Formats: sequence, C-alpha cells, structure tokens
Amino acid sequence: MRQAGSNHKLVIAIGMIIVAGLLIGAYLFLTRGTDPVSDTNGPSGLEKNKTEIAEPAADLQGAATDPLIQTRPGVVEKQIVKSPAFDYKDLKIDSDFDRLMKKRLQEMGMEKSLDMVILSDESFKMGDHTISMQDILEKNYAEKKEIHESRITEFEQTEVEQMHRYGIYVVQPGDNIWNIHFNVLKEYYASQDIHVAYDADEPTAAGYSSGIGKILKFSEILVIIYNVLEEEIVTDIDLIKPLSKLVIYNMDEVFELLSEIDVNQIDQIRFDGKTLWIPAPEA
Repeated sequence: MRQAGSNHKLVIAIGMIIVAGLLIGAYLFLTRGTDPVSDTNGPSGLEKNKTEIAEPAADLQGAATDPLIQTRPGVVEKQIVKSPAFDYKDLKIDSDFDRLMKKRLQEMGMEKSLDMVILSDESFKMGDHTISMQDILEKNYAEKKEIHESRITEFEQTEVEQMHRYGIYVVQPGDNIWNIHFNVLKEYYASQDIHVAYDADEPTAAGYSSGIGKILKFSEILVIIYNVLEEEIVTDIDLIKPLSKLVIYNMDEVFELLSEIDVNQIDQIRFDGKTLWIPAPEA
C-alpha cells in the first residue's frame, strides 16, 4: 500500500511538471514578437508609424511636409510646402537671386518700377517671413469669394491651372499707390517706345479723368496688396514698418490689358468703377 501511494504521487508530480512546461512554452510562443522596450518606454511599432505620419521630417527639396488631410467627406487633399528658394536681402548684391531678378525684369522691360518677378509656384523670404505666391493667391481668391483650384501630380508637386509671372514692388516710406501704378504704366509704355507725360494722369480741363487716370483706377482693382507682417491681403499701403507691404501685379494680365489699348484712342476709354471699356481699334 505504501509503495503504491508513492508511485501515485510521483505520477502526479511528473504530470504537473509537464503541464507547467506546456504553459510556459505557450506563453513564450505567443509573446515572442513583443518588444519589451517599446512597451515600457515608448510606442509600439504601429504607434511609431502613426507618429511618423503626423510629424514628417522637413524635405529641403520641396517634397510634402504635411500629411493627407481630409477636409470634407470623400475628399482628401495634400498640402505641398516648398522650401524658400529666394531671399529678398540678396537683391542689390552679386547673388544668383539678384541676377535672376534682373534678367526677368529686363526681359519684361520693367527694371525701374518693380523689384522682383516671382512665378506662381515660387516662394521667397523677407526677414523672418517666408512668402509663398500660392498662399497669397489663395488668400486673394478667398477675399474675393472666388475658387482657386490646383491638383497634385504624380510627382507630388502642386500644378496650378496656368503659370503666371507676378511683378512685385516693395513699398517704401512715403510711397502712395497711385504713383506706384503710374510708374509701372510709364515704364511699360517706355518699353514700347511710347512717352507718357508726367501729368498724363491728371484730370482733363473739363474735370474728367484722363484715359491714363482711368487705367490707374482700374489697376487698383487688379493689384494685390499684401501685408508681410500680418500675412494678409489689405486694401491700402499705409506703412506700419518699412518694407512691410508688397504691391503685386499679375504681369501677364497687365500686359494683355495694355496691349489691347490703342494709345491714339486712350482718352476714349470708359471706366464705371468695376469694368474698363476699351474702344475697338480703328480699321
């Protein structure tokens, strides 16, 4: 009896050891992919991926720096941010930027009345502020309650509907918007070998606006005035600080408009506050 009881206890003990071994083996099998460091000191592999999407590293070559953003159901947009290529402080010195601006201004015949020519997809810096033409255009369209569309190409670059050249004048102390427009207009006509008198913007003897004056008034509708410090579209150039505001012209739009005007009929132009009426060319 005593021997049989001892054998029975031995069998039970061996069975318990086997069960314990199986349980330990199963536990190690199920937990073999767990990273104890991640569990205790940081996010798991999945959580790391989420962090990388939410806070991507900056791409100095102009790749996307923002995640996909769902702005409304069913529509996903991706914002493309390009690193600044130009710096305003590099103007007037022997720099690549200065040479490029001089070349563009010379090609347009606008070397005196404008400071820069920036394309639709370009950015530049003034002091601590990075200024994107795309951002200015979107703000301007929003201000006018218009829709500005762009799409993302397969190379993740913003493709605007049409590339434009924007002439930029940096407002200086003592400037007024009328004279800025007039200087641009005079230089354009000078590039066409047409002289515009210094008082051509003055009203006629009868008190009516001259043709040049009407064009200048219409320019106030076309132009964009941008406050660099506040990063917003404004309606005047009164200065808070020097170099704080930009007057921006769509030069392709300006050239197209002026090319339609016959200087011999310029005083027949009509302007109703919104629309500039240009007489048909004489046969």
